[in-house]
Amino acid sequence: MPNSNVVVREACKDDTENIVLFFCKHFTESAEVFRNILGTKWCEDAPNMGFVLEDNGEIVGVYAGIYSWRLADGKRKLFLNLAAWAVDEMYRRHSLKLLTSLVSQDIDVAFTISASGHAGKILIRRGFSVFDTGTHLFPAIGIPFSFPLRKVRLHFSISRIESLVTEQERILIRDHLPYKCIPLALEYKSEICLIILQRRPSKFGRYLAVLYASDWKLFNQSIPVLGPSLLFRLCNPVLGVETRFLHKIPVLGVQLSRKTYSKSESIKPTDIDGLYTEYVPQYSSLQRLRFHQTIARVIIRFPKIATTYLKYLLKKSVTPHQGAPDKR
Repeated sequence: MPNSNVVVREACKDDTENIVLFFCKHFTESAEVFRNILGTKWCEDAPNMGFVLEDNGEIVGVYAGIYSWRLADGKRKLFLNLAAWAVDEMYRRHSLKLLTSLVSQDIDVAFTISASGHAGKILIRRGFSVFDTGTHLFPAIGIPFSFPLRKVRLHFSISRIESLVTEQERILIRDHLPYKCIPLALEYKSEICLIILQRRPSKFGRYLAVLYASDWKLFNQSIPVLGPSLLFRLCNPVLGVETRFLHKIPVLGVQLSRKTYSKSESIKPTDIDGLYTEYVPQYSSLQRLRFHQTIARVIIRFPKIATTYLKYLLKKSVTPHQGAPDKR
């Protein structure tokens, strides 16, 4: 049985490899994924990487945390993403010590988007609120010219986007570019909406998760004009958006159930988005296009070349084989 030498302490950079090995025993993700999660540099003055539970110097439990500074209600607030929680079975009765140590720090917002059902019940008992909204996957299609937003301009160039957005939004872009997130800007008249996307997997196929939009109203109005550009640029017109950000649920689509838990005195559900979470580094290694996606990209971007090549293949397949000429 576990003895009385169990202690809780802050996790530091020197613990990284030991924590990675510990998580690999409890989760199915690779060691690279956990190194990416623990190696985020989004908050220079982060107090720690979370907390560890030790017994005689051996790690028997970990609750990893990711810190970031965000603007909410016009104020700069310290957010804590509760990233991954695992404790050896013999030490489960000490699990709450890790959670208590994390949320009792001087932070403004604590939240998690990856809690299991059992962990979620614990969080609710500990004063967390739950946003049971889930993610809606749908193709961004519509009739663009039935909208006054047919004059919307989409910008994918990083330099152009940074010239249109605020300094705080430029920080968001720079923090997430290393994790293969995709920024784009919607420009309509004098309005600008920064959108940050990331490719994510699901049982229904890959989709573009909308991690952030600076103007959700403009984003919702512009959904019909996004599809063609996303198909042309990224070979994927399917978006995944938290339903609390959608003004109207699209008819075509599927719902992925997922709960978001948060603890704060003055936070709104819409203040918590997909940025600065463990999913960002976790899915940064899943960005390579598959073969059929690459072919689709070629066909879409170079239709004449693709058509010529297909005609060549068809002609070759129906031409009878003449054999080699006789040597005389």
